[in-house]
This record gives sequence, structure tokens and C-alpha cells, in this order.
Amino acid sequence: MYSKLFFNEVKAAYKDANEKAIAEGQKAPGMPLLTESQLRLESFVNTTTTRYTFGVLTSDVSPGTTGVNATEVRLQTNDNFHIRSIAFYVAFTAASTDTSYRLLSYFSDKVTGSVAATLNYEGIYNNGLLNINVNQVDVLTNYRLSKHKLVPQTQRISVAVDTAYDQINMQSDGIVNLSPAIMLSGAYTNTITVQLAAAITSAVASNNSRMVVIFDGIRASNAAIRK
Repeated sequence: MYSKLFFNEVKAAYKDANEKAIAEGQKAPGMPLLTESQLRLESFVNTTTTRYTFGVLTSDVSPGTTGVNATEVRLQTNDNFHIRSIAFYVAFTAASTDTSYRLLSYFSDKVTGSVAATLNYEGIYNNGLLNINVNQVDVLTNYRLSKHKLVPQTQRISVAVDTAYDQINMQSDGIVNLSPAIMLSGAYTNTITVQLAAAITSAVASNNSRMVVIFDGIRASNAAIRK
């Protein structure tokens, strides 16, 4: 029900923009194609950084990378994206180019390698703050990542990946509906950051751990170039 209401709100906003243009004697921009979609943005964790930046557009280059990670879904420069919900996870990978890793909603020494490393990584969920700035306007400030922390009842009991699987429901776990909604645009400068209280000094080497932000919502095709 929420998805349908959100879709209708986005559709109504574009309809109102058309009607306003006509009333002012201007050319109506037209209705963009609206589709259910996602953005998936990633940033590698390292031992020195406290402020992480996420590339948003297909043309953006995130710190520590040379382009867009294979598992990312970026925003096309011609499109708008209306965020309905935010999901946040952390992942540990075999390599920076790995595409078969699992998304985690909590930390365990079975993954990080030690209790001390787990406590260090916990700073992401416990103290991390997500901020979004669109065209030099702060549209989301000091949003706490602890909302997305979920320690499942059923957990893996071994460091071997194939012996057990953490309980997780990817339709709900680690996902929070956003209100009011936020629009990212390919025509705008979109700055998305995570601020930590301290660096993750136990971060695994070679960009083998990363933060993953997933926005579910509505993609408005070619809306960024409609005038």
C-alpha cells in the first residue's frame, strides 16, 4: 500500500508541474516514465577515513576506486530518483572486485576475524551518521545508521562461509521508510556521506570491506532534462 501511495504522490508532483507550466504560458515538460527501481551506492572502508563519500551518478568516481563497482546501481544523468526507503549494510569481500559477497546487518567475529575488530567495526552502526546534500541544500542531516542494525536470532557459527547463513529478510531487515521523500537528480550535484566518530583502524586490507547504501523508490526517466 505504501509503495502505491508513494507512486501516486510522485506522479501527482509531475502532473502539477505540467499544469503550472501551462498556466504560466510555458511549454509543459511532459510526464516522465515512472518505474519502480533502486540505487545501490558503495564506499570502501579503510583504516584512516572518518568521512565516507558515495558516488551517485554514473559519472562519479568514489574515493578509493577508479569507477563504478560492478555491484553498484548509479543514477543516470538524464533521470531523477525519488527515494522511498533507505537500506544500509556492510559487506566483507574476497577482493575489491568481488560480486558474490553477502550483505550484513550486523558485525560478528566470524566475519571480521576477532572480537576486537568487531567492536571497531561496530562504530559504523553505533555512531555513523548519513547525510545527503542536493545542490548545496542539506536534505538529510545526521541520520543515524543504528536504525539499520539488526542482529538476527539465527547466526552462522563458523568462519567457513558455507556452513551456516545468518537469518535475514531482504524485504524488511535493515530497511527504513523515508519521510519526507528526497529526490536525487542527474542534473544536480548530489553529495552523500557517512560520518564516523572514529576511523575503523581494524579495517581489512585491499578494500575488502565496504558500506552499501540502497535506495528503493521511483525512477523518473529523462526527467532531469525536461524543462
